[in-house]
Amino acid sequence: MLRLGARYDWFKQSIENRLATLPPPNQDVTAFSPQVGLSYKATEAINVYTMYSKGFRPNTGFDVNRNPFEPEKTTSYEVGAKYTSPDGNIAGTIAAFKMKKTNVLTADPVNAGQSIAIGEAESKGIEVDLSARLPGEVQVLLSYAYTDAYAASGVLDPDFARLVSAGDPLINIPKHNGNLLLLKEINLDGHRLTLGGGVKYVSSRLGETGTHFFLPSYTLVRLLASYQITQKFSVSAEVNNLFDKEYYPSSFAALWVAPGAPRQYQIRTTYHF
Repeated sequence: MLRLGARYDWFKQSIENRLATLPPPNQDVTAFSPQVGLSYKATEAINVYTMYSKGFRPNTGFDVNRNPFEPEKTTSYEVGAKYTSPDGNIAGTIAAFKMKKTNVLTADPVNAGQSIAIGEAESKGIEVDLSARLPGEVQVLLSYAYTDAYAASGVLDPDFARLVSAGDPLINIPKHNGNLLLLKEINLDGHRLTLGGGVKYVSSRLGETGTHFFLPSYTLVRLLASYQITQKFSVSAEVNNLFDKEYYPSSFAALWVAPGAPRQYQIRTTYHF
């Protein structure tokens, strides 16, 4: 099966600074973003596919010379396979991707507080998703991603006066990221009770540009339960970060690290009209 698609963007920008004497910078940009996908049913259970697409995202604002920023553009490729068992109880996808972005906004290395649209970044990796319904009303949901994200152009980081060279990893992006969720449904006199637990793993990742400072990996556990009181009314509860793990999801620098949330409890009620 062949799938063709396209998106047309028209972006106009006019910025007025009443404190400036120069005329406001204007921008009038159009973009055509195609998408092409091809899938083939190799067997009754397996479909293979490939996809190519381009993206467009306006960058608002202007540089120190009052030139509007060029829009950010993306080119991506993806190839993969999808599997569905004959009984529909098992479904999975594996995909390999590569993406490149240009005109990414980057801090101006010469003029503090200003930005320039010269940055380039690339990422490539593999994603796996699996869902399975097992005997005994047990459901398994598994996802995993390997991502290699790096700078594709050299630029000077003005905050730390360090050169970010092409090929250097991007901060806060883990190479390995995985989630596992198990759910068990129980019938209690016609009312559905669902019990479950999940594990999330995030590998170490760069925490400061141009250094060897890495945020440590972490594993979080959560528990959840829901009970259907009536056809329209249900109640659910969830505990996140069950073991009150100390972790750090992101950072800007070694002295600017964001801590993760401690153990959290949530109770919700839902009513369907």
